[in-house]
Formats: sequence, structure tokens, C-alpha cells
Amino acid sequence: MASLLCQKVIEVAKSRNHGWVDYLCPRPGGVEKYHKSAYVKEAMIKGKMVVVARECILIEQ
Repeated sequence: MASLLCQKVIEVAKSRNHGWVDYLCPRPGGVEKYHKSAYVKEAMIKGKMVVVARECILIEQ
């Protein structure tokens, strides 16, 4: 899963410079999955492209 998620994060950063990536993640110690989102943004540090991300847990009610 991490490899596919990394690919999605890099794709969003490169194509749009920033945006949201939604994904499913298993609960710690369990198999039930829940929705999460990460806001990603492309940034340049010393001439190299890096991706900065901040994840959010989506709580369904």
C-alpha cells in the first residue's frame, strides 16, 4: 500500500503542485480500514524537488 500511496502523492505534487490525496488505511492492530486524506505540496530545497505532506483522519458520522 505504501508504494501506491507514494506514487499518488508524487503524481499530485508534480501535476498540480499541491492537492489532496485520499486513501484507506488499516487501524493500528486491526484489519478494519478507515479513510484518511493527506494534503501534499511540491517544494524546492537546494534545487531539489521534495513533497511536503500533512495527513488528516476523516471521521465518518
